[in-house]
Amino acid sequence: RNFWFRSRSSLIAQFVGAFFPDARRFMEVGVGTGVVHAAIAREHPRLELHASEMLISGARMARDRLGWRTRLYQFDARNLPFEQEFDLIGAFDVIEHINEDELVLAGMRRALRPGGGILLTVPQHPWLWSRQDEVARHKRRYTAADLHAKVQRAGFRIVRSTSFVTLLLPALAAIRVF
Repeated sequence: RNFWFRSRSSLIAQFVGAFFPDARRFMEVGVGTGVVHAAIAREHPRLELHASEMLISGARMARDRLGWRTRLYQFDARNLPFEQEFDLIGAFDVIEHINEDELVLAGMRRALRPGGGILLTVPQHPWLWSRQDEVARHKRRYTAADLHAKVQRAGFRIVRSTSFVTLLLPALAAIRVF
């Protein structure tokens, strides 16, 4: 119910329609508790929904939130067991937790149908690294250049890259400095 999660989920759901209006099969990698996935499901009722979660505890919470409309899988994002099956794959604050982030991106590429695409969210600005990143078990924060290079090496063309927390950035910077 937090404003941050509601706003973020709504924005991601809007991006699905704006950038992938013809998508029919959607897979969310690392669905967690299903908050973003539920927003996408509400906004896009015609999508065939699939989601994965490595942790069984998260998968159970996602199942409770998502119901049976979403086909739920348990697997490690480094080993996506699909080939050319989805029009759109999303990973929202997932790849920064994985040492082999490029392996995950390559797996996403293989799992997409021709013409498909991905939506990603990641924490940015390595200089904002804090104890909170360690608690969240992040492996990294990204610069735009680093993320773009990894995404392009995986075979994707970047259509849009943006920050969506720009109004909070000065406050975050001040907290880090002081």
